[in-house]
Amino acid sequence: MIAVEHLSKHFNGQPVLRDVSLHVAKSECVVLLGASGSGKSTLLRCINQLESPDVGRITVGDVTVDCSRPVGREVQRQLRLRAAMVFQHFNLFPHLDALRNVAAAPVHVRGMPRPQAEAEAMEWLRRVGLAGHAHHVPSQLSGGQQQRVAIARALAMRPDALLLDEPTSALDPALRGEVTDVLRALAEDGTTMLLVTHDLRLARDAADRLLVMCAGEIVESGATDRVLRQPAHAATRALLA
Repeated sequence: MIAVEHLSKHFNGQPVLRDVSLHVAKSECVVLLGASGSGKSTLLRCINQLESPDVGRITVGDVTVDCSRPVGREVQRQLRLRAAMVFQHFNLFPHLDALRNVAAAPVHVRGMPRPQAEAEAMEWLRRVGLAGHAHHVPSQLSGGQQQRVAIARALAMRPDALLLDEPTSALDPALRGEVTDVLRALAEDGTTMLLVTHDLRLARDAADRLLVMCAGEIVESGATDRVLRQPAHAATRALLA
């Protein structure tokens, strides 16, 4: 469902991603671990075309981007329709209630009639446990609730895959559990996800496979239990310590 081939990215002449390749199969949840500055979030932003890689290829579903050439806006749009992004800091529209936050993109991007979009939005809010908060604006919601609205908003576009960038790191431990429960349920339901996190509990509970990044490279990959119990690379052992 997601394939990254030989992706490299420099900022101001400094390498941030170094020849990165990975794949995420349909219905698989893959978690990216790594110390701050290892390139995890940059990799996600490159897949979603929020950053422009220098070289490499990115495929999501049936859309492939050759990053060594200029990427047209329509190709970027198609890629983003297939890989929906969930951000660390929610990025909800503050003047819209939860229902309209979730319905906005299907209406304005996909051209869905508003009554249909709002009916589907209510189902997505129900799935993340927030049907009773549909008419609350973000300032009336806790951080965990806002992040669950953000997840519902991404799902409402019916993407091929979700890209999640530190979805629990802005939350306190109690609220983190709310979001972890939702992500665990999505993984069990077969939602394709590539998830960046520092949260080892979330990684253990949700991931089919772990990738560990260090200095812009993937240095370890394997089944979740094996990587957590028998880490092979020094960077992984340092994270777990």
